[in-house]
Amino acid sequence: MTPAAASVILCYHRVARLVSDPFHLAVPPELFAEHVAVIARHRPVALTALAAEVAGGDVPPGGVAVTFDDGYVDNLRAAKPLLEAAGVPATVFVTTGATGDPAPYWWDELEALLAPGGGPQPPRALELTVDGETRAWPPGATVSDRGTAFEVWAWLRTRAPQSIAAGMSQVRAWAGAEPALVADALRTMTVEELRELVESGTIACGAHTRTHPLLGAHPAAVQREEVGGSRDDLETWLGTPVATFAYPFGRRVIEYRGSSVRVVRSLGFACAVTTDPGPVTARSPLHELPRHVVPVDLDGPAFERWLAERLAPPPGSPPLRRLAKRVRRDLRERLTPAGRL
Repeated sequence: MTPAAASVILCYHRVARLVSDPFHLAVPPELFAEHVAVIARHRPVALTALAAEVAGGDVPPGGVAVTFDDGYVDNLRAAKPLLEAAGVPATVFVTTGATGDPAPYWWDELEALLAPGGGPQPPRALELTVDGETRAWPPGATVSDRGTAFEVWAWLRTRAPQSIAAGMSQVRAWAGAEPALVADALRTMTVEELRELVESGTIACGAHTRTHPLLGAHPAAVQREEVGGSRDDLETWLGTPVATFAYPFGRRVIEYRGSSVRVVRSLGFACAVTTDPGPVTARSPLHELPRHVVPVDLDGPAFERWLAERLAPPPGSPPLRRLAKRVRRDLRERLTPAGRL
């Protein structure tokens, strides 16, 4: 393998085998086990430790920080044993308003209502009116290839929680369904399970807002309540400081804005992560650290190739900062008399 010259942060959501996964959130457990084995052969590093390297101006190559978003229970049941056995640290970003909620995330319920295998589809168009806007989708809606479910999700996700709830109520009425109670294997963790998740120290929890809004669509005061509130919840439940944050959805300008970064920074988080891909370097902004969303269908060899590409430096672009530091050290050693500091 080519020596790694960069460090990266990886983003997972779920470790589970799902019948339908239109949003590409779940890595099957057997594939995740292969991913962990590959990561363990590099330089597994906790997110807070990687952030400290960035703050110190020296990020050694080959670092791989593992993160999960949203707080699904399979992070505890499936991911934690594999990570602990391999000595790979991780951070789970928790949407605290969903913690212990018997209802599914709204996007999971949306997928279930529109899935081809979820029952017969009503022979009428799906028409939603939210915040005075109306959209319609033709009969026979399907989530194949992220179809209608993805379109409805994209249309609803910019809105306030109560508006999303109103939209979901209309989807249920169209489908003739009652509000869903999520199956045990698909739910989020409870407070007690979060405590179990972090008890060994291999996994830490980070804040991910209370209701998973698209932050950039809301005023700064709402963002502050969402971001700070999620940290307050976690610190109350776990009894330990929470230093890290992940922007929901996580793409700059499209899904969060400069106001979001200012809120996170003002609240004193050590670092925050996005879903904009890229290497982590000494010049990476601590409150907008890039992350790579991991494809859900890679086996071990394919994941190793994928990871190597992201750890390798761009062609013709050596790590100049580290090179300059090495040159300065060599010059200092040549110019300093032996035995003198």
